[in-house]
Amino acid sequence: MVVLAITAILATFALPSYSLVVGQQTVRRAQQDLELLSVQFENRYQRVLAHPSVNYENTVSIQSVITKWNPTSSSVDFNFSTNNALVTSYTLNATGLSGITEGCIISLSHDGSKQINNCIDLAPSGKWL
Repeated sequence: MVVLAITAILATFALPSYSLVVGQQTVRRAQQDLELLSVQFENRYQRVLAHPSVNYENTVSIQSVITKWNPTSSSVDFNFSTNNALVTSYTLNATGLSGITEGCIISLSHDGSKQINNCIDLAPSGKWL
């Protein structure tokens, strides 16, 4: 009975920490996906001197144009989109859809600026992990 009580107490402290670590790994995976997508945007710019200048609302619409990009993030974890898409600039976003990352918005702009918004538990400073 004592062993069971001690195990329950340890689990009470370990579970939130584990959840935080899993959430951070999920965010890092999305950050890597954004960086790889940015490389694809820059490669396209080198070929045709223009970034895709359409705002894509979801991962599937981006993949219809950038066919060599496949995010490692699960489609239930993040939705990838673009905004402020112009011939010479863009902002890529990954929006958390579930769990601890729900509502988190990870952004990467053409100039290399990186932000995390609405993700107080995982990135209270707003900086990439």
